[in-house]
Amino acid sequence: MTILQKAISDIIFNIEKSLNILDSISEENFNSEFPKAFGFIKDAGIIKENFTQKCSNDELIELEKKIFLKTKQLKEKFDNIIAAKQEKILDITKKLNELNNKKKLVKYSR
Repeated sequence: MTILQKAISDIIFNIEKSLNILDSISEENFNSEFPKAFGFIKDAGIIKENFTQKCSNDELIELEKKIFLKTKQLKEKFDNIIAAKQEKILDITKKLNELNNKKKLVKYSR
């Protein structure tokens, strides 16, 4: 196995581990699982950084081609998680505003 193949294999392994964790994230385990997923992403980044210091431009281009789809999946997964969290924040904000308005109405009616 060449250095390039090893780097590709290790990076994809870490990205896939992160994707698997992100797939299983729920409200109950978010605080414990998200840092694990982020740790695998950081490891993949470290591997890539170490490889880029040792490789040629052609090897770097090949590495980018091989990991492109996995990194795209990872980005989409994070975007979906962020969108879901933002939606939840908006719902909570709306409910708080409704409660605040009801509270004001009660005060005005007295």
